[in-house]
Amino acid sequence: KPAVLKVVLRGDDERCEMIFSDNGPGIPPSQRDRLFKPFHTTKAKGTGLGLAITKKLVTMMRGTIDIEPGHGWLTTFTVTLDSADPPDPQRRFSTQRPP
Repeated sequence: KPAVLKVVLRGDDERCEMIFSDNGPGIPPSQRDRLFKPFHTTKAKGTGLGLAITKKLVTMMRGTIDIEPGHGWLTTFTVTLDSADPPDPQRRFSTQRPP
């Protein structure tokens, strides 16, 4: 079956939500507590960094990222950010490699 990604954006003056749902194979409950840990992967060629970096970026913006089993869709991630609060400039995400 063809892969489908459904993206829903919604918000108000206080918060915005980005909801990502797909029709992939889903994430087993036993994997969910480790999803955001660096280098955890279930894919043969995966690095295990995608969700760890995503969580770090969302956290830096004082947001949250949640996962839940979908109904009719197999996985849903919801990213919630404060719409009125800019990112904290003291919490930087460095793209430079350590020496």
